[in-house]
Amino acid sequence: MLPEVEKYFADMKVVQEATDAAMEEVAANHPIPTPPQWGTGGDWTEYDRAAELRRVPEIEVYNRAENGRSKARAALLETTSDPLVKWIAQSVLGSHRDHSEQILKELTSDTSNRYTELSDFANGRGWCNVFSQFRTAAVRAGVLDDTRTPLDRLRAYVADERDKAVAEAMAARAANPFQDPTTGEDA
Repeated sequence: MLPEVEKYFADMKVVQEATDAAMEEVAANHPIPTPPQWGTGGDWTEYDRAAELRRVPEIEVYNRAENGRSKARAALLETTSDPLVKWIAQSVLGSHRDHSEQILKELTSDTSNRYTELSDFANGRGWCNVFSQFRTAAVRAGVLDDTRTPLDRLRAYVADERDKAVAEAMAARAANPFQDPTTGEDA
């Protein structure tokens, strides 16, 4: 693992520990009583009031946690010189954190064979379409070298086009399940 990525994970661990401790404090300071059984005519006002009082501190804890995660991403951006790590931190890490972090853990300082290594990693995890989109975007952004042979590129292109056509056909079928796919007329 790259040193700046190790620091990022250390920062994220600190953020998670602080969040867990703060949530335990919120739970201790704002206990929620056991809700009444449905259909027994129990009074829900005490439960609802306690849950509402607890919601505000929980939101504050989650906001602090998100600020901590943002600071960790910013620190990763500042410290890294690796273009792929920088691109992941800028473009993907905020929206697809789990997958991005798994990819970051797999990166080594050897950039010569990253494309194949990351593809093998993704195939081993069963990430097909999502990782293909990530990899294509990284290649287009110029942060990941496509080291495949021309024949492999052609095969990948055909597979991507097939996946797009299938997705479009499924979306059309979902939009109008009674339409004949060959003629386009309603059945």
